[in-house]
Amino acid sequence: MTRRHSLIFSLLLFFSANAQAVDIDSLFIESVGGQKAYERLKELKSFKVEGRINWNGIDGDYTALYLAPDKILTSADFGKFELVQGYDGKTAWQIDMHGGVSELTGYEKNDLINNLYLLSFEYLLNQNLSRNCEHIEAISTDDSGFHHIICFAIENDTLKFAFRTDNSRLEIFASTVDNLQINTSMHDYKKFEGIYFPTKTITTSPEAPIRAEINIENVEFDLDLEPGLFSMPELKFSDYNFPKDSVSITVPFKYSRGHILVRLKVNGSKFGWFILDTGASASFYDKTFVAEMNLERFGELPAMGLGGFQSLQLTKFDSISVGPVTIYNQTAGVMPLDALAGLIQSKLTFGGLLGYDFFVRFPLLINFRRQTLTIFNPEKFEIEHSRRAVPFQLTMKIPTVRATVNGVRGDFLIDLGNAFGLIIHQNFGRKLAAVGQLKIDSSLSTFLGGVGKGAAVSKISIAKLMLENLEIEISEGLLADSGSGIIGSKYISGNIGTMILENYQILFDYANSRLFLFEPGSSPF
Repeated sequence: MTRRHSLIFSLLLFFSANAQAVDIDSLFIESVGGQKAYERLKELKSFKVEGRINWNGIDGDYTALYLAPDKILTSADFGKFELVQGYDGKTAWQIDMHGGVSELTGYEKNDLINNLYLLSFEYLLNQNLSRNCEHIEAISTDDSGFHHIICFAIENDTLKFAFRTDNSRLEIFASTVDNLQINTSMHDYKKFEGIYFPTKTITTSPEAPIRAEINIENVEFDLDLEPGLFSMPELKFSDYNFPKDSVSITVPFKYSRGHILVRLKVNGSKFGWFILDTGASASFYDKTFVAEMNLERFGELPAMGLGGFQSLQLTKFDSISVGPVTIYNQTAGVMPLDALAGLIQSKLTFGGLLGYDFFVRFPLLINFRRQTLTIFNPEKFEIEHSRRAVPFQLTMKIPTVRATVNGVRGDFLIDLGNAFGLIIHQNFGRKLAAVGQLKIDSSLSTFLGGVGKGAAVSKISIAKLMLENLEIEISEGLLADSGSGIIGSKYISGNIGTMILENYQILFDYANSRLFLFEPGSSPF
């Protein structure tokens, strides 16, 4: 068991404490309506929950399907886009607002499994879990009392529950998603076939501007659900136009101050220069660029950046074109990107960041020496396996590879939006220090900007960087001094940027979760 319901969170601050012995199993059983409700839960084969969701001001329809013992599917349909997450008992996956399908791994997978445990009452039904729970204290607030329970789940995760002392209902559920505290409050319990369900849940986080409210309108039991419904669908796009019979097309780019700038045509008429950014979990458009097009903006969502969060709105585009390749009907984020706009040539119209939704559709070859971007037709793309192939998984839709720094292994983001070299995150820095492999040059420190709050960094010495079997020539890096945002991650060790990647030709193949590094003058094929 792990992190929390994907769309629901909330926190409780506990005050005072009167510890007393409590039968946790009896408390759990009473929380759903007593022994009869518990027996009904044990024999459930499936159920369906339907209602409405408000996600940071965006309204939509919410559906959750559960198939015993360990399958779940959730959908939030907001009209302009839909978000889907699923787990088939082995593989966790998601469909994003662009229709892209990706596997969830690491703490993101744990987060979805936590959805399963909470929604399906697994904390009650799973004997192994309930045996790993402890009653910490009985607490009182101004208007109610709570039993504070913690459970030790898999992956060393700790889940916190607050059950009301007057009726035993579960009112607060708290967990963490990497370095975020995620909290869920549950309200307005109603009985469905004798089982108490919360018909209103509210999710928040103290570290991020997140708020999701779900109101349940109907619950159905023992539906005939096919197991295949919960399996990860095939990744296949049909929302683009690629030149007929072409295997690939090549367009020029400008390489300026560590950023790859590609010229896009938006909605068939407006041109702008966009930073090609694997570190962007979606494409983000500059607020000024969008304002000039008079496009509707809606919602307000948080975007995690280098050192914190930044709010963004969403908008819809009819089309975006890179050379003769066009993608249709896209949803993108809108935020002020003035700091990035100031880094490019003043005569160029800055558009924003071209991120995951572009990379996931096409294999892409970046040649820094020639300053060319080759876009491959995904239906015709082929490449032989190479010793230069580096497998990756997606974390927040960012390619994440296993690497070794000064003999210590970790997971590192491959981030074309990072105009520097190697950035070591704070927690991995502690690991290096623990084995005597961290040498800081305190005379050189600076501040890195970007989406979010940015971060202070110090120069450090790097003796060796290994990416799979490839040794990367590098002598120094940067150590982040902040503990928030991406650089505060407990699981992501660092970030590999263009000052390292520019020494290679890089081929990204998201469909097969791999990238290739080739020498600058060699032929990849």
